[in-house]
Amino acid sequence: LTQIDSAIGSFHGGFHDGTYGYLVPHFDSSFGSSGKVVRFDLATFSTFEVLDVTDSGMYIDRRKFIDGFTDFEHGFLVPMGTDSRTFVRFSLKDFTIAGVSAVDLSSVSSSGTFKAGVVRVRYGYLFNDDGSVI
Repeated sequence: LTQIDSAIGSFHGGFHDGTYGYLVPHFDSSFGSSGKVVRFDLATFSTFEVLDVTDSGMYIDRRKFIDGFTDFEHGFLVPMGTDSRTFVRFSLKDFTIAGVSAVDLSSVSSSGTFKAGVVRVRYGYLFNDDGSVI
């Protein structure tokens, strides 16, 4: 993967939509927080693409995630740590920065750390280590 992007470091989980696998960004190659999602073709395991949800650093709050999930139209990235409350959504069809949106969750959850996310029917849920569910 470093041949595609030398700054790619580590990932924390992943998910798939039946066509592509997606790796949830965690740290970059310098052990700084990363916002680079990698997707790869499940059938060939030879095509790799990178989406920087920070838009080349313009949105520094969109970094370091603990989990990811999909509703098969969008991918969702669950923020990690108490320093980030930015929940990111990206289009699986338009895998570009134009397909990325984000929302600050600090007004609905100011304590604890997010641990996981899941989609069930029409809704996504985020689980916090303080016991709350968003």
